[in-house]
Amino acid sequence: MNSPFLAPDQRWTPGVVWGGRQLLLEVAGTVLAITGLDGPQQACLLAAMGAYQADPGARVDARLEVRRAAREAFAWPAMREYQLHLGHGEPLPVSGYGFLALLPEDPANPAQLFTCEHAGESFLGAFENTLRVHAALRLRARGGLLLHSVALVVDGAARVFFGHSGDGKSTLARRALEAGTQVLSDDLNALEIEDGRWRVRKLPFAGELGRQPGPGQAVPLASLSRLQRGTGFHRRRLGSASAIASLLACAPFANRDAGEAGLISIATALCENGPVHEIQCTLDTPLDDILQP
Repeated sequence: MNSPFLAPDQRWTPGVVWGGRQLLLEVAGTVLAITGLDGPQQACLLAAMGAYQADPGARVDARLEVRRAAREAFAWPAMREYQLHLGHGEPLPVSGYGFLALLPEDPANPAQLFTCEHAGESFLGAFENTLRVHAALRLRARGGLLLHSVALVVDGAARVFFGHSGDGKSTLARRALEAGTQVLSDDLNALEIEDGRWRVRKLPFAGELGRQPGPGQAVPLASLSRLQRGTGFHRRRLGSASAIASLLACAPFANRDAGEAGLISIATALCENGPVHEIQCTLDTPLDDILQP
């Protein structure tokens, strides 16, 4: 593609789907109907995300059409930088090797995933990268947040440690799992208000630890902490501005403010729910110290 903002050109076959099968997945509180799948693609998604399959009679909140594209449509003759602006009514383009997705802001309009990948890990990668951004958009629209984080369930509530790659999230998740603590994900977790209370919802995304078994459950939020590697153990409460900025820096994909559902407003509401701490630790820091309330 010369530009990810352009609709598929003559090298694409936008009217052709891969097959007539579909799948309902419930991800981040949204029931998504994926249509246009062939048998191997459906089997691939079921094998990876079967725990998130929605009831056949569930009300569909959004749709994603999977369509064929010629492999030569994905030639990248030159690398360019593009500015993406949300909130203008245009579908958000998501592109990568072997796929282009167009995600509308209005869930009444179906999203489209154009790919040349038939099945296997390549198709799963294209679908998962699309689904990550789709989940971020749908969460933002409902006043929620997709957070780059590890979520650990302690005494029935989630302790969320957010940070950038290399800050120790997967290491903390591995240590917690070895100690018998439930891990929702060491990569991305959904935070949103349900029945007046912030909850953390498990998603079918994972980092180095891999996908954890079980459905996409939601548990009450117990604490929020920014995780950083340090030379010793240090824990301090962040001021409001620092807490909001730290959350926004770890909210991937849809991190531009847009209207009343802007991420700044969402992060502010999340910080008003309770204190946000910064934790610096090492590999030798006792797990109990990290997990203290």
